[in-house]
Amino acid sequence: MRSPDLPDAERLFGRVTKIAEAAAMMTETSMTVQIIGGCSNVVLNKVLQDIIYENMRRLGPPAFDEADFAFAKELRDAALTDYDVLASVAPNYVSLKNKFLV
Repeated sequence: MRSPDLPDAERLFGRVTKIAEAAAMMTETSMTVQIIGGCSNVVLNKVLQDIIYENMRRLGPPAFDEADFAFAKELRDAALTDYDVLASVAPNYVSLKNKFLV
């Protein structure tokens, strides 16, 4: 079930549940509801976003050593093919091909 926003999704969920309950009553069967996942609208927090961004700029990126790069390569080799790696940087960064496939 999908809806553009959470209040509509809740309303629609109630309606679909009632329809299923009515169908179960008409057929003299039973039904259960099982929610297997869900998500809702993102509520932005501009103040917190700006604070985090400024702190990240101030601190800079983490310093990776050779062990970090070796571990990352192990993970990539276990999970991705060369095609997958290139697809993640292509077509905009084709010049990076040799940097990613070392």
